[in-house]
Amino acid sequence: MQKKILQYARVFRTQLKNNFVREAVYRTNLFTMVFTDLVWIAVEFSLFGVIYANTPTLAGWTQPQIYFFLGIFFASDAIFTTLFQRNFWNFSDLVNKGELDILLT
Repeated sequence: MQKKILQYARVFRTQLKNNFVREAVYRTNLFTMVFTDLVWIAVEFSLFGVIYANTPTLAGWTQPQIYFFLGIFFASDAIFTTLFQRNFWNFSDLVNKGELDILLT
C-alpha cells in the first residue's frame, strides 16, 4: 500500500513539474497571474481590515476568524485553479468540436 502511494506521489510530482515548465514558457503570463492574485488577496484582507477597524464583530465573526476563512478560501481556490480550471475551460470546446469522444476513447 505504501509503495503504491509513493508511486502516485512521484507521478504527481512529475505532473506538477511538467505543469510548471509549461507555465514558465510564458513567463509574462505567469508573473501577471501571480501578481494579480497577490493584489486581489491584499485587497480582500485590506477591505476586511478597514471594516474591522470600525467594528469588533461582523455577523458574529471576529477579525481573526474572517482572516482564517479568507485564508482557507484562497488556498482552496488556488488548489482548484491549479488542478481543474484549465480543463473546465477546454471542456465545452471539446464537446462543441466533437473531440471529447476521441479523448475519452
